[in-house]
Amino acid sequence: LVWFWLVQVRYMNAKEHPKNMKILLTTTVFVFLLFTSANAATYTVSNNADAGAGSLRQAITDANANAGPDLIDFSVAGTITLASALPALTDNTGATIDGTTAPGWIANTNLPTAGGLNGTLVIVLNNAASINTGLSLSGSSNNIIKGLVMQNFGDGTPSANDIAIGITGSGNQILGCYIGMDQTGTTAGTNTYYGIYISNGANNIIGDGTAAGRNLISGTIGNGSGIY
Repeated sequence: LVWFWLVQVRYMNAKEHPKNMKILLTTTVFVFLLFTSANAATYTVSNNADAGAGSLRQAITDANANAGPDLIDFSVAGTITLASALPALTDNTGATIDGTTAPGWIANTNLPTAGGLNGTLVIVLNNAASINTGLSLSGSSNNIIKGLVMQNFGDGTPSANDIAIGITGSGNQILGCYIGMDQTGTTAGTNTYYGIYISNGANNIIGDGTAAGRNLISGTIGNGSGIY
């Protein structure tokens, strides 16, 4: 809207001064590119390290620092073993953590009426340090979490603090993830009390009705608390 107003006003001025038209076009294109590039970015996870350049931890840190609808994609597959909690997602313009971009990922094609899941998930987040929460969307809205395996989150003492994905925000989506289970989807992990815990917000979507968007949420040790 701001860019359109800028173009409209300057176009009117250019009609009065035709010699300025070339400058106008150059300026508005530059402003448009600057505006869009400053508000969206892609951060690629290029290794399975817990921290450092190319890690998921660094990608989340970078996405939080950039005010825009960022994408975190993966050029590698495998297990990311976390030594400490990941940074919470905090940008309300939203970030997408997309495990479906990793090499080897295969979409599930079975709807519930057709039976079990037949996809292959290749990004596993594993707790190795008594981490209570796997991913935290802390007061953050419009995020999308896709194609991740979240296993073993909790400190070993069953409690309501042990959460695979915690949400305090609106308009978030969890799609095509295995939560509380291992990568095969057949063996439960340990410790996780709540699979997905939504403590505040509205219009959060768990699964989108498509086959690829189906989540597997099981293996939690709370009282019927796959989603709370």
